Amino acid sequence: MSPKYSDLEGGEQTPSLGPKVINVKKKNSIQSKLDNKKGNEKCWTCMIIFSGLICMGILALIIYFIVNYYQDTFKERENIDNKISIVSEKWMDYTTNTQVNCSNINPCSEWDCEYIYKHFHKTLDECDYDDYMTLVTIILIIFGPLICCHACFGQKK
Repeated sequence: MSPKYSDLEGGEQTPSLGPKVINVKKKNSIQSKLDNKKGNEKCWTCMIIFSGLICMGILALIIYFIVNYYQDTFKERENIDNKISIVSEKWMDYTTNTQVNCSNINPCSEWDCEYIYKHFHKTLDECDYDDYMTLVTIILIIFGPLICCHACFGQKK
């Protein structure tokens, strides 16, 4: 049976680890660092793209909710405009320049809210819009361009 360290006992020398082996190790470590760096760059690229997609999704949801709010509000306003109202006062019709004879005894009930507004320049209580469309529009007009300008021309670090 041969001893475990036969080359040491026999006086044989093993080839030394010369500069070639060290250079290979350095190259391998440098290559692994470069590969790791490329992997990190890919990871960061994926995270940036994913974050951008999330931001675009949130922006799309905000736009969807704004458009949906306006559509629903316009439908409600159209229903209010088409609602029949009863007039029991003597009013002047400004399109024909005649006075209508409506009273408590003989009320006029064939007109809708839109007709009353156009012909008599009056808004009855049941014809009022109970929404925040004016406020929402003002907020969007003020803050919309500010947000867009900040997003396009804001400070870049």
